[in-house]
Amino acid sequence: MSERVAIITGAGSGIGRAVAARLSRQSCSLGLTDIREDQLRLEADELATYADVVTVSGDIGEEATASQLISRVVGRFGRLDALINCAGITVDGDRGGIESVSVEDFDLVQRVNVRGTFLACKASIPHLSASRGAIVNVASVSALKGMASTAYPTSKAAVLGLTRSIAFQYASNGVRCNAILPGPVDTPMLDIANRKGVSLVGRPGVIEGPGTADEVAGLIVFLLSDDARMINGAMLSIDGGLANA
Repeated sequence: MSERVAIITGAGSGIGRAVAARLSRQSCSLGLTDIREDQLRLEADELATYADVVTVSGDIGEEATASQLISRVVGRFGRLDALINCAGITVDGDRGGIESVSVEDFDLVQRVNVRGTFLACKASIPHLSASRGAIVNVASVSALKGMASTAYPTSKAAVLGLTRSIAFQYASNGVRCNAILPGPVDTPMLDIANRKGVSLVGRPGVIEGPGTADEVAGLIVFLLSDDARMINGAMLSIDGGLANA
């Protein structure tokens, strides 16, 4: 990945921030977006020692945010080699059975997790086709396991469908698109899951966790690399064995 150009959504914290740190150390140029402008500014300052960084703060569920980000990155660096979709949310109202989830909460989660991923992919594809680049979408093991929440696993299952469609549609252009399915990761989102009373760790057959954002970032960077040239349309779990338990 040395000296390539990558865009990361949800870059202000958690997995997105860890990916940005890893890629910056490989001298990649970065386009970062997050809804939290203050966190983006701090992150850009931290990464400036290693990388040239463009930031756009805004709601990735808005088409204008994705378009502005891609336009600024390509305008600045002249190309785009990788897209990493880390932006995602869950909400406190997404707990218990489906009857307890409000339509508003359900729509909000789909807007960020599904629509945001779709918009970033849609705006990036022409440039990734030109560079024969790669996409990694962050899904979740919850897309494969029955869980107490409703909106979040539904959104992540949709991301898997989107990933496979893009992988099929653009393989002839040299574009690879894969999804990773993290289990519990030590990020702010795990705090929300714990508040919802979701039991994610301590199960038989599961490596003691949670995992770290940097461990997940390592898998993402591998999937973007030339070593992963023949990996396309894959769903790779990084969950300590939770999907198998």
